[in-house]
Amino acid sequence: MRIATQFRTYEDAYLKIGKYMADNSLAIEAWNRQDGPIARLTICLTDPFLRENESYVDTNNCPWAMDFIKEYQLGKESGHVRRSGYCTYPAVTFDLEQLKKHEKEM
Repeated sequence: MRIATQFRTYEDAYLKIGKYMADNSLAIEAWNRQDGPIARLTICLTDPFLRENESYVDTNNCPWAMDFIKEYQLGKESGHVRRSGYCTYPAVTFDLEQLKKHEKEM
């Protein structure tokens, strides 16, 4: 995978997928084999109504994340958003099969 952030472009990247303890939503991190962790793509906003394959995307710290998700067809915006502080975060319904194609176990 290739990840282009506002700081640099990373080649040979992969995902680590877990769950947030607070609401059991997907926790998705992007890693690079040479540099280690790149970013946490999701954010835990403690929403008990999220489905098993949904999570909020951290567009505040990762403004490039939605483009990345769309490029690799990892998921689609669900239409729900949640506000925290001064930011509004979109909920994404992730394609679990697509995520697994790019995953390395945590």
